[in-house]
Amino acid sequence: MKFILLILFVFNNYLFAQDTLKKSKDNAVKGIIVWHPLFGYIASLSYERKILTHSSLELYANITDDTPSEADAGTTYKNILFSYKYSFFSINRFLNNTWGSIYFRIATFDSFSNFTKKDGKLFGYGCALGKRMFFSKNKRMFFDLGLGAAPTNKKYIHNKAWNTNTQTYESYKPYTENLWIARFIFLLGYNF
Repeated sequence: MKFILLILFVFNNYLFAQDTLKKSKDNAVKGIIVWHPLFGYIASLSYERKILTHSSLELYANITDDTPSEADAGTTYKNILFSYKYSFFSINRFLNNTWGSIYFRIATFDSFSNFTKKDGKLFGYGCALGKRMFFSKNKRMFFDLGLGAAPTNKKYIHNKAWNTNTQTYESYKPYTENLWIARFIFLLGYNF
């Protein structure tokens, strides 16, 4: 029973905090760590600095490793993103605290399997939309939820494949591919 009352209190407090038009503080630190034995891990850290009433700049760092435990293949990405974010404030509860951003991504990656080794760099720009949801009316604790996409240039610098005849890795010519990369945003944060 206590658990149900606690959930109702938190849920009610959470919903009540969304309709206030009080602006948040100037600085925010956000981050999350997610790990799963079958899918690897994601670790993210972000710093956001407000520059105008509705505008802020964000520096975002992320490490993603999709190598499961005891796996023979996987990829590790190390990302840095610079973004400009515009926040909307409205008396409409759904639209209040929504945001849009444009960002630039620089990343490195290492990919391996039983028969190949590849590493390289990613460069891209994109846009994202999301919503900041506060846990209380004082607007300190929150989480950002959003989705973005970026056309990206993926350049393979080192490309090696296993040669079964010589039992060694042979290098191949570097190449580039253009692709779209989705960005899922789920970060817990604190305003100060």
